Amino acid sequence: AESYHVWAGQLLDWELEQLPWFETRGPLDSIPPQYVPQVQLESLCVGADVNNFVSASACQGLRVFRSHRDDAYLGEMLHFISKFWSRVKQGKRPSPELHWQEADRYERFLKATVRIGRGATLDEHVLQPWRRSAEGVLGSFFLDEWVVPQ
Repeated sequence: AESYHVWAGQLLDWELEQLPWFETRGPLDSIPPQYVPQVQLESLCVGADVNNFVSASACQGLRVFRSHRDDAYLGEMLHFISKFWSRVKQGKRPSPELHWQEADRYERFLKATVRIGRGATLDEHVLQPWRRSAEGVLGSFFLDEWVVPQ
């Protein structure tokens, strides 16, 4: 079995095609928009000005992103959460259009979500944090010796 110890982002397209799928799926390039509200709320809950987001891959290492708390963004998020929760407390089902009743404001919020995710700084990229020698049964936990069945 061949072992690949290179970051997939360093390879050409034709080189990537030669590798097994599990060797090429790398960590993310930024914080995806769907995780930004969680990262921001966690910062608020623990009183932190900065939060770390880790994206890991089985064979391409991990990346640690640093995201700063954005209190203006949190204020907007809490506004929309309050609208949603108010409907729930009244026993009314929130409609899918609930936030679009304030279309301009909601659109600004969505754009800010993407901006914050893309604006997180890459603090560290560790290529192979978990690669180490292992023997016996522990050796089977690493993909270095994994062979694709023919």
